[in-house]
Amino acid sequence: MLKFTEEMDQPLPFLCHLSLRLHPSPHAAEGLVLSNGFLNGGAPRLRSISLDNVLPPSLARLLSSTQQLTSLSLQIPKIACIYPDELLAPLDNLPHLTYLSVKLTPMTLQSSGTGSIALGLASQNIVLLPRLEQFVFCGDSWYLEALLSGIDVSSVESLNIKLLFRLNFTIPHLSDLIASAPLLSHGSIARVDFTPSSGELHIYPRIEDAQAISAAGVHIVVPNKRFDWQTYSIAQLCHALGPGLSRVQSLFVGYHLKKLPLQWRREVPPSIWTMVLQAFWGVRTLWVSKALVSELLRALHPGDGGSVDDLPMPALDAIVAPSDEPYSRRVQSIVHEAFEPFCAARPNVQLTYVAA
Repeated sequence: MLKFTEEMDQPLPFLCHLSLRLHPSPHAAEGLVLSNGFLNGGAPRLRSISLDNVLPPSLARLLSSTQQLTSLSLQIPKIACIYPDELLAPLDNLPHLTYLSVKLTPMTLQSSGTGSIALGLASQNIVLLPRLEQFVFCGDSWYLEALLSGIDVSSVESLNIKLLFRLNFTIPHLSDLIASAPLLSHGSIARVDFTPSSGELHIYPRIEDAQAISAAGVHIVVPNKRFDWQTYSIAQLCHALGPGLSRVQSLFVGYHLKKLPLQWRREVPPSIWTMVLQAFWGVRTLWVSKALVSELLRALHPGDGGSVDDLPMPALDAIVAPSDEPYSRRVQSIVHEAFEPFCAARPNVQLTYVAA
C-alpha cells in the first residue's frame, strides 16, 4: 500500500471519495503512516474520507483543502499518536460534515496525562459542526470526554459509542450531551441489553425505533463477556450519565437467552441492579425479560427494615413481565411473590404479562 500511496503525491482535484484500509498482518500489525507528500494538500472535491489502520503524517494538512467534506471515518492505527486537540483542530475547517467516526485501539494512547489534555482543551475555542448528524466513537472514555469538551455535536441524531471496559466512568460531557440532545424528548425509550460479549445501553426517541437495527438515538456498548462485570459497568455507566436518562419513560431490560445460566444467578448484588434502575427515575413502564425477572425484582424488594419509598423509579406505574407456557405459572408466581410488598405500597403499579 505504501508504494501505491506514494504515487498519490500530487494534487487530485477530481477525487471525490478516498478509502484506504490496511488489513493487520505480521508485517503491518501496528498500521501505516503515509508519506509526507500524500495528496500534497490538494483534493478540494473530496466528499468522504475513510482511513482504516492508515493515517497521513499530518491530518491537518490532509483536511486543509477539503471544506466540502461530508463524511470522515478514522480508525487510528497503533503506530500513530493523535491527541484529542490534534484531532479537533482540523475539524474546524469542515462545516458540511454530517458523519464523523473516530476509533482507537486500546494501545493507541495511554491515559496518562489526560488531565493536562482536558485542561488544554478547555482554553480552546469550541469546534462547531452545525450539520453533524451521526457521531461514532470507539475507545477509552477519557478520550471521548476530551473530544466532547472541545466540540459542539448538539445537532447529532445518532450517537454510537463503544467504550473500553471500565468499572467506573467519569463522563460529564457525554451526560450533558444526552440530557440536552434535541433528538431525545420526554417519553424516550431505553433498552439495557446483556449480550454474549457486551453490556449495552440504547435510547430511542420513539417506541417504534426500539426494534430498528440502526436508528436515531444513543447507543453505548461496553464489551465484556462476563455477565457480572457487564452489570457492574452498565450500573456505573447509568449512574455516571445521571440527568441524561431523566427523559426516559419506558425501560426494557433484556438478556440474550431465555434463562440466566446457573453460575450467574444471584451473583449480582441487588444494590447493582438498584443503581441501574435509580438512573431511570422518570420511568413509568418497566419491561423485564424472562431471564432477569427474579434478578431484577430483588432490587425492587425492600430489605429488612427498608422502605418502599426508598426504592428506585418513583414514577413507575406499570411492569410488564413475560409469560409463556409451560413457564407462565411459575414465572407469575415468582413475580407476585417478589412484588407483593412493592405493589401493596404502590397500588397504582399495574403488573401485566405478555407472550415471551
